[in-house]
Amino acid sequence: SAAPEPARWVFSEPAQTAEAHPHSTPEIATEVRAPTLLEPERVKEIQQKLIRLGYLSANATGLWGPLSRRALKAFKSDHDLPSDEIWDEATERTLFSDDPASLEPFIGVWGVGGFVASRASRPDFVAAAGMVISACVMLSVAAGAIAPAALPLALAGAGIAVGLTYPSRDLIVRAATPPGATGRVYGFVYSGLDVGSFATPVFYGWLMDHSLPHGVFYAIFGFTLLATFTVLQLPGRTRTAAAT
Repeated sequence: SAAPEPARWVFSEPAQTAEAHPHSTPEIATEVRAPTLLEPERVKEIQQKLIRLGYLSANATGLWGPLSRRALKAFKSDHDLPSDEIWDEATERTLFSDDPASLEPFIGVWGVGGFVASRASRPDFVAAAGMVISACVMLSVAAGAIAPAALPLALAGAGIAVGLTYPSRDLIVRAATPPGATGRVYGFVYSGLDVGSFATPVFYGWLMDHSLPHGVFYAIFGFTLLATFTVLQLPGRTRTAAAT
C-alpha cells in the first residue's frame, strides 16, 4: 500500500486556532491550525531563525501574524519548497539545517537591513536614507559625473542602499495600517509594487528608443525622491509593539 502522507500544520492567528488538545497527534493528511500544536516558545524559535536569516524584520513575539506568515512563504520559495504557510517536516529540516551555505539568503543585505530596522526608532529615516543615497547615485550617473570604470561599483552601492530599506519599509507599512485592514493594505501596497515593476520598464524602453538613455536615470532619480517624500509623510512612522 502507498505510504501515508505526512501531517502538515498551517500557521494562523491565535483567534483562528482549531479546537484540539495542544498535545494531540494530528490525523494523517490533515491540516491543523497552529499554534494549537506548537507552543509560543517554539513559534518564537522559528521567528528568531527567520530574523537571523533576514526574512523577518520584526521582534520574535511567539504570535504568528501576517509578517511571520509572509516570511515563512518567502523562505520556502527561496529553498525549493512549496510557497505556502504550511509547516511540515521538510520545512523544519530546511530552516534548522546546520548547513549555512544553503540557508544564508541575499549575502547578508537583508540581514543587515533587518538588524538596522529592528533597532531603529524611526524606520522611516532608515528607508529615506537608503533611497536618498540611491537617488544621488542615479543623478550622478545621469549627469555623467561618474567615470565609466566606477559605474559598476556606483550602481551596486545604489542597489545595496535600496535593499537595506526593505525591512524598514515593511515596518512602516505595518505601522500605517489601521486595525483590521492588514490584508487590504498589504494587498494594495504590493499590487502597486507589481504594477510599477512591469510599467516602468516600458517607459524606460520608450526613453531608450528616443535616444534618451540619460532620461532613464533622471526618471529613477525623480521616482526615488518622490518615494522618499512619501515615506516621510506616512502616519505611524515610529515603531509600535504588535504581533508579528
